[in-house]
Amino acid sequence: MSTETKTDSKHEIQDKPEIQFNERTLEAFEKEKLDLPHGVVAEKERNDKFKAKAKPPIQQIIRSMHRRPIISFDENGKAVKKDVLTYVSEFHGYDWLGNDLWIRDHIDGVYYNPKFRTTMTQDLKTGDHVPKKEYDGITEGYYRVN
Repeated sequence: MSTETKTDSKHEIQDKPEIQFNERTLEAFEKEKLDLPHGVVAEKERNDKFKAKAKPPIQQIIRSMHRRPIISFDENGKAVKKDVLTYVSEFHGYDWLGNDLWIRDHIDGVYYNPKFRTTMTQDLKTGDHVPKKEYDGITEGYYRVN
């Protein structure tokens, strides 16, 4: 007796919502005691609203996958090329009344870290230079490194 597996070209439907807001971004900004950038706050609110309204199953449609080569440095300072995988997907579901719900252009595989620059101020009483760390934007980090 042989078992056959049937493959279907339809999109995979999941029992539990897999849409997740990237916790690494939250942790990085909370660690530095900074407010989240407006775009990150808007994405989090959109995802939370979708998860609150949608009932399972939620369909995830992957629109595109991107392999990005990035250059990082090892402990010796030597440049090492690594590949990271990011993908753009859409989430489709229904609310409890049967109305369509969508999240379009959800990017997975990327998180954001705060970027700082150091400025020097001079203490007028002692004449010492005092370094001051200032917030200077964000940098992208990747969590699907191969």
